[in-house]
This record gives sequence, C-alpha cells and structure tokens, in this order.
Amino acid sequence: MAPTAVPSPVPSRSPATQVTAVPKGGAQTGEGAADGGSTVTLVVGTVLAAAGAAGIGLVVVRRRAGAQD
Repeated sequence: MAPTAVPSPVPSRSPATQVTAVPKGGAQTGEGAADGGSTVTLVVGTVLAAAGAAGIGLVVVRRRAGAQD
C-alpha cells in the first residue's frame, strides 16, 4: 500500500496577533434591571402563580365532587 500525503500546517505570514484588546467580564447584552432588580416583582409573581394553582385545584376538586353526585 502506498503512503498517503499528509498536509502540513502553513505558518502565518504575520506574527502580529489579531486581537488588540482582551475583553474583561461578561458580555454587555443590555439585559437586566438598571437598578439591580426588585424583590417586590418576584414576590407578586410568586403570589399570583400560587393563587392560580390554588384556583385550578379548587376547580378540579369541585368538578370531581359534582361528578360523583
């Protein structure tokens, strides 16, 4: 069997780096609250979700009780 040719890496012509400034920290995407966020929004959302779940549970229990009569 004949040996196959293996390509060798070609060195770059310019020894200079492509990146001139190394970024520090995370990406600046513009997301997030400007004032650091508010726990009031989290609490209100949690209360609304819990009330919704309780309401759905109440409807299910009433329908099951109505179906047994």
